[in-house]
Amino acid sequence: MSKDRKSHLWIPDEEVKRIDKTLTGRTKPRNVSFTEHGSKLSHGLQTVKQSLESIIQDNSLADSDMIVFAVELPEGQKIQDKKDFFDSNGMRVRAVKNVRSAIVTSTNSQFQSLRKRVESYTNNGADKTHFDYVEDFRPFVGTEKDSSELRKTMTAPNPPDTLDVQLMLIPNLNNEVYDVALPKLIAKIKETQGQIQEDTYYLSDNTPIVRAIIPSSTLLRYENDPAIYRIEETDFFSVDATQDTMIDLGALTLNPDVSIDELPIVVVLDSGVAFPTILSSLVIRQWTAPSSIGGDCDHGTKVASRAAFKYINQQLPTGVITPRARIIDCNILDGNVILHPAIETEFVKK
Repeated sequence: MSKDRKSHLWIPDEEVKRIDKTLTGRTKPRNVSFTEHGSKLSHGLQTVKQSLESIIQDNSLADSDMIVFAVELPEGQKIQDKKDFFDSNGMRVRAVKNVRSAIVTSTNSQFQSLRKRVESYTNNGADKTHFDYVEDFRPFVGTEKDSSELRKTMTAPNPPDTLDVQLMLIPNLNNEVYDVALPKLIAKIKETQGQIQEDTYYLSDNTPIVRAIIPSSTLLRYENDPAIYRIEETDFFSVDATQDTMIDLGALTLNPDVSIDELPIVVVLDSGVAFPTILSSLVIRQWTAPSSIGGDCDHGTKVASRAAFKYINQQLPTGVITPRARIIDCNILDGNVILHPAIETEFVKK
């Protein structure tokens, strides 16, 4: 044994700071040619620019210095992991359509800067760690904004002449931008012989929705409006107009296997509910705001019917219908979309 061997150095536990091992992810390299892939991305951005130029008359955001387009990531990549990429390239994510697809906005100057960066990537591979992991840029226009039900309606053998639609604007924009876009959108509805059905209303995240009846022939003008994120038909109950026979509502019976008293309760804040006598047991209370003269029950009945019987058309031929909810009729609409103050003070508290 060597006499030069030294004693082991012993560090007391109390002097040791233990650090947990944290596994870190490593981005899997993509086998892409930056020259070829950059050309694809450049073409995508050019298509975005050309698309906006071709639909300028329908662009409700034209006066807001804002460009809307879609960003697609390759398989295995996630929008939520690309914050640095979006931030460093002047893009704001406004809506995530799925795990690797997002709708973004940029200003005109930021968009030009993005095109220059993609050009540098194409020429010499600059920002390779960013642009390698972008599948494509593309315009956000067309039928992808339509709900599946609306697409079915428009591809039917005989689509309707008019559509009752909800036009949802791009989420998460500033109020100043909405203030610019909404008047232009409303003006377009009137110019195309459409009819505004209600005042603009807002979702909990402040996203505006405009309900209107529009000629179906003009739907493309809304699909191509960069300010609009989603278009869907107004969802309320209506009996199929193609039925060959009339249904005698007096001959209908409620499914005896359903306990009415145990059904959930839905409050319908609308123009009133007027169910036929056979269905009257489903309306457990009717209330009209003191400051309102009440509505005509037309739209309110449709909404309540949709809530109480989602699939009533399939049930009508049997004569036995199965309810899924009870209704509290809160009649507050007398021609204006106004929530009367009495709702809180006299109705909700009761």
